[in-house]
Amino acid sequence: MHSEVQAWEAPLLSLAYQAQPEVMPDDPRQIHRKTLFRAYAYCNAMTAANSRSFYLASRLLPKAKRRATRALYAFCRVSDDIIDEGGADRMERWTAWRHRLELAVPPVDDLVATAWADARLRYRVPGRYVEQLLDGVAADLHTSRYATFADLAAYSYGVASTVALMSMHIIGFTSNDAIPYAVKLG
Repeated sequence: MHSEVQAWEAPLLSLAYQAQPEVMPDDPRQIHRKTLFRAYAYCNAMTAANSRSFYLASRLLPKAKRRATRALYAFCRVSDDIIDEGGADRMERWTAWRHRLELAVPPVDDLVATAWADARLRYRVPGRYVEQLLDGVAADLHTSRYATFADLAAYSYGVASTVALMSMHIIGFTSNDAIPYAVKLG
């Protein structure tokens, strides 16, 4: 990167570089094609209903990448909604959601987790970015104000830069030189 790294950026870049592409088996999935089709269709509908700009922008991608980015959107949306919606069973739903995301083959009735598991595998999205996003979203459980810009930047990394970093794996990039740009985009 040609510009000087700001003090608040250094710890965020360190987090971003922690995530290395994982060695994933070629295809451990045993998801029926019809289930996978339904899962991606559900994520497509969710994206269309909730994010007009993201939906329109992702139309420019080839079909497989478009499906994967919409699965990414749905994964992020569900994660955020569980925390934001509250309710007495929020922590139970959050724990169950995180557990389903760790499964190579999520339950067939969880269409978002199913599509996201497939997209993550196909594009080798590092699990560390998934964890960082989930931790960032969960920060809303205990923090509503940030004392410093660096604290706010760290929160933004968790809820936004991680999305750019995961998107990078789906859309494609040629070197890790793209990482600082993805962090700043977030």
